[in-house]
Amino acid sequence: MRKISIFSIITCLILGCAPPKGKDLTTIPEPKYKWKEVEIKWVYSLAIDPTDSNKIYAATEYGVYKSNDKANTWKAVNHRLYNLNVYTVVVDPKRQEIIYVGGDGGVYKSTNERNEWVEKNVGLINPLVRVLAIDPTNSARLYAGCFGSGGLFISDNGGETWEGVGGELATLQITSIAISFNQPHKIYIGTWEKGIYKSEDRGMSFYPVNTGLSNLNIRDVAVSMVGSETIYAAVEGGVLKSENEGKNWELKTEGLLNPHIRTLLIDPGQSEIIYAGTWIGGVYKSEDKGEQWQRINVGLVNTSVHTLIFDPQDSNIIYAGTEGGIFQTIDGGIFWKAKNKGLTRLVKELIPPPIPKEKRKKPPAPKPAHGAPEGGGH
Repeated sequence: MRKISIFSIITCLILGCAPPKGKDLTTIPEPKYKWKEVEIKWVYSLAIDPTDSNKIYAATEYGVYKSNDKANTWKAVNHRLYNLNVYTVVVDPKRQEIIYVGGDGGVYKSTNERNEWVEKNVGLINPLVRVLAIDPTNSARLYAGCFGSGGLFISDNGGETWEGVGGELATLQITSIAISFNQPHKIYIGTWEKGIYKSEDRGMSFYPVNTGLSNLNIRDVAVSMVGSETIYAAVEGGVLKSENEGKNWELKTEGLLNPHIRTLLIDPGQSEIIYAGTWIGGVYKSEDKGEQWQRINVGLVNTSVHTLIFDPQDSNIIYAGTEGGIFQTIDGGIFWKAKNKGLTRLVKELIPPPIPKEKRKKPPAPKPAHGAPEGGGH
């Protein structure tokens, strides 16, 4: 056996030893990447420009997307939006160039067609915003409902500063905000675990309206635009209906095969027509103010629905935000069609390094022809 002297070992440690001939152990191949386009799945909220229904905004798990052609194509508009997990988007009804979004980074505002975002969180002590609403008669007045430590916040200057609502709502998790279109001083707040609260003074004070509520975990609240007395609430178990502004509630489940209700939409011109979006049950429609429901899911590939919204010029056109993108119906729900072109993001993906020649698997030897001896002899 060849002996190695102590002197050789010390010399090698000090000066370094040469690698085996033909191999360079000091160089590691630099990793290579490629960009891969991945579809956006979860859409939490949708908003449409009330004067130009071509313009639609989508709040998604990866930021805000905009369409300028009725959802036929989409493009990300996330410049300076530093937290992309966005849950809610609203358009100013008076100045349509102003857009607000809310999410895990609080409230952001855009005031131009380039949709550059500016953070608007002064006074918003809880940045986990789940829902935004704008006063229909005074668009400088905004409401923000938060999760996490909870709270309802109000701004009277277009989001420049916020002030929390005191009392019990200060610590409740807010799931929905519904403002009466005909009587905007009346506001309904859906909460998690504590039911529904009502204000009759534009949010200065609130009181609970839970008599008859079968479930206090409220997913959504909707107010009829034709007469403001009828209110609906989405819960696990069905749709709750009140015909006296929340004084009493009654559960409506006839025809709801899947009662996991997530969102509600009332036809602005025909208050008897209501749509309910469900979790894994798709969309249901009622034509008698919620007394009976029928499923309308033809073409709706993904049936976990987070949000529903009308085209402001045509209530037969409805958009659904789901856990599989965006779908559109142009016939009141008879047929749905996916509208996800451009609703994608780029992901950096590692390209696997080539396998060294000596480690590549050799192809298996060909099997002998039928009837031939395996050794190939005669």
